[in-house]
Amino acid sequence: MKKRGKNEFNEVPSSNPSPTNFDAINAPELGDAALKNDAPLVNDSEGGEYFSDGPQKRGAKAGSSAAKLTAIMTSSAAVIIFGGSLLTGVTQPDVRVNSVWADYYNVGYSVNVSDEDCKIELSNYFESYVQDLQDGENVGTFDNLTPNMEYTLTVYKKSGLGGKTKLEEQTISTSPTSPAKVTKLNGVETECKCAVDGYFYFSMDLVDENGYYSNFRAVLTDFEGNAREISFDDPNRARRILVRGGTSPFFGGKDRPATLEIFCTTAEHGENKQITLYKNEYIII
Repeated sequence: MKKRGKNEFNEVPSSNPSPTNFDAINAPELGDAALKNDAPLVNDSEGGEYFSDGPQKRGAKAGSSAAKLTAIMTSSAAVIIFGGSLLTGVTQPDVRVNSVWADYYNVGYSVNVSDEDCKIELSNYFESYVQDLQDGENVGTFDNLTPNMEYTLTVYKKSGLGGKTKLEEQTISTSPTSPAKVTKLNGVETECKCAVDGYFYFSMDLVDENGYYSNFRAVLTDFEGNAREISFDDPNRARRILVRGGTSPFFGGKDRPATLEIFCTTAEHGENKQITLYKNEYIII
């Protein structure tokens, strides 16, 4: 056994000396054995180092570490392969998006899927909503949305490790809001020319952007209960009701009151009923 002291080779101190480089530079007489780690360094109790001719402890340690490293790498490779099989080795379900629609505050869909683990998501940078899908046809709605906003509708399947696989995706936007439609009677203008031509004239200023009103009817009733009436469709055209002449030449009487009522049918709030749209009293002259 050849022994050397700490300062025999005038080594430069190092916080982490490399045993292999040290051996190759400072122990050339040992030849290839030192470079191949066939004669490992062993610390003795006096602080010196020597090359042992005995069992190659250093080599054994290196072999043990290599074995552990190989085991770790093998285990990691198995996880990667297993993970890959979860994402790519499974047959994806069939998906068919039948229809998608949107209005101001809602997005609706009709979707067929062949797997009950599928979900449908509506999202953008500000909002995200998810609904479960069943095997077969699914019809649903995402409501209380923001008007004039773009959303992404995605059908996906849950996958391993908390992931998801996207199956179908499309973009849809809710409608912009618009001013509310107006249904309003602004007023009625009247004129009695009973002494001239025997007619009571009236015209309505009606705005019905919703199309709620129909089947208009105007009735003029004198103080004795005698009534004259006409029916019409266009509310904003001038109309007239006969007061004097015909079978009642003295209808209403001169300077006596008469009441004009205008009725119509309304479909507002899904109803279909008759309402009194206007009522006022006039003097027949």
